[in-house]
Amino acid sequence: MGKKGERGPEFKYVTVVEELKSDPRVKCNKCGQVMVAGSGRIRLHFIGGHGCGVARCTAEDISVVKAEMIEIEEKVKERRQKGKEKRALEAMAGHEEAELRRQKRRQPGIVESFKKASQDELHRAVSRCFYANGLSFNLIRNKHFRAMCEKLKEVGSVGTLPSFDALRNQLLDKAYKESEDTQKDMLEQNKKKGCGVTLVSDGWKNVQKRPLINTLAVTPSGPLFLGSLDTSGKTKTAEFVKEVLAEKVELLEESGNQVVLVLTDSASNCRLARELLQAEYPKIIVGACLSHCLDLFLEDVAKLSWCRDAVQSAKDVVKLFLHHERPLALLREKTEKSLLFPVETRFASHYLMMKRLFELKNQIKQVVVSDEFDEFLKTAKKQERNKTAVASVLDQDFWEVLEMYTNLMGDTISFLRLVDGDTPTVGKVWAGMNNIAEKILKFGAPAHVDPLEIHHLFMKRWEMGHNPLHSIGFVLDPEYVECDQASNAEVMNDFFLVLDGWYESEESGHIEQELAKYQSREGVFGRPSTVANSKTMLAYKWWSLYGVGVPKLRDLAIKVLSQVSSVGAAERNWKDHSWLHSKLRNRLTPSRANKLVHVHGSICVEDKIWEAGYEETMVEWAPDEVIDDE
Repeated sequence: MGKKGERGPEFKYVTVVEELKSDPRVKCNKCGQVMVAGSGRIRLHFIGGHGCGVARCTAEDISVVKAEMIEIEEKVKERRQKGKEKRALEAMAGHEEAELRRQKRRQPGIVESFKKASQDELHRAVSRCFYANGLSFNLIRNKHFRAMCEKLKEVGSVGTLPSFDALRNQLLDKAYKESEDTQKDMLEQNKKKGCGVTLVSDGWKNVQKRPLINTLAVTPSGPLFLGSLDTSGKTKTAEFVKEVLAEKVELLEESGNQVVLVLTDSASNCRLARELLQAEYPKIIVGACLSHCLDLFLEDVAKLSWCRDAVQSAKDVVKLFLHHERPLALLREKTEKSLLFPVETRFASHYLMMKRLFELKNQIKQVVVSDEFDEFLKTAKKQERNKTAVASVLDQDFWEVLEMYTNLMGDTISFLRLVDGDTPTVGKVWAGMNNIAEKILKFGAPAHVDPLEIHHLFMKRWEMGHNPLHSIGFVLDPEYVECDQASNAEVMNDFFLVLDGWYESEESGHIEQELAKYQSREGVFGRPSTVANSKTMLAYKWWSLYGVGVPKLRDLAIKVLSQVSSVGAAERNWKDHSWLHSKLRNRLTPSRANKLVHVHGSICVEDKIWEAGYEETMVEWAPDEVIDDE
């Protein structure tokens, strides 16, 4: 029944006893008889063959097997008969006639010719649309673009494209209503899971220079855009920012979702707004964006005396290449990588510039000592600055500072990438930050670099970004159950402080008793697979699976460990804004741009959730390698 050399379905009813040159020696699983048989002889054994030297199966109740063998036998006979007829037909027609028939089959008919012409015209129209409007070639792979084309094919000539006004008004309003319904469904699912919500907010100016404040509800399934507010002509005081946040808190509370954490950037008005918000909603934890705090630490270190000059020299070297065509062309002959220039609105841009510069150290040195580069220097403007940049390239101390800075900040960058994503990471913060602090103290720096000074700067920013949820997450994250959090007074004080604020004393007592069971690894918590999965599963999912024996502690853990640590979702939302409300579409009103961003974000989150094989992972932050020629 299968390909040559493969054994058919008949062999599932026998056991191969011995492999022979031709057919194997098999034993019937029903009656126990041993025989030399292939697929055909096995079928006849169950059907009851005559004159073929195969004994009939003597087992009782083989009617189902017999029926299956008869069906297979009939198919084999039918296939053999068709083969005979085909061979007879080819023999009668002769080889020349058969070849002629094959050629005729390959020759397209009139209908096929028209279809090919229509297909060519369609391809021409689609390609011209792409080229005329500067559309990305990847759009042809987009499932929504293909779905649109399928619908056009279904409706045929009876369908018409929507008008300009319908697309920007009625259809947009309809899509906006659908995205709101989708968002409500996702919030309902989040409530059923017992996951809380992190409310994040950030400020920005759009292409029309309008100041905007956005708000997003971040859930484990993804960030949900709640809207952006045009604050033109308004003073962004702490009270004003607090009212914006309070309005969204009420909106989320009405949907049945508890706002566990509110995060903003580290600006002074936002800090005061968080304090005012917590005074009004005492059960909500407020805090600064940890990504911003880590980025400020990177900037603090870059301003130290031993690093400050190297940062400026690195900028001069990068400018020497990026602002002059000839040196850049010489560098591109030696590497495909590009130099990066620091951009104010991107995290860790100084680090990225210096790291890339150090990676291309050898290629840059080869360029500046070449004859072609010497010819360029003789005719280039700004001779003094160019000579200073070349001197830096040839100075070994400069490269040593770059290497030391990138090595020293490497752990900070790795952790920044982790916490800046949309994946829940609040349980990883305490351990991660203290690990960085310890490595700074142990870093083998030269005499003129004081690790204590760097450690002081780090702890200052850690204090700025710390909130009690980091301590609770550290206690409840199963990856750190062996860290003996009970002996850490600061961590446990934060834990009990929040516990007393969220629960009555009797319920707090139950949670504390269940916490003791968890920390001593009683019951399911001591299973090897449970311990192993604590290192690989998302923490809140781990509790959902294994916390059934401690229900109150499980609910608390799921609510806490499903929170994020930064306003990265709000930062990335501005990227959607700038893409949809660009210089080419600068006449969009803020309300229409707001609807477009809402619909776009809803579709993206929905696509991610319904994607085949979708699973939440620790998505890390990756920098955009965009060069700013400031």
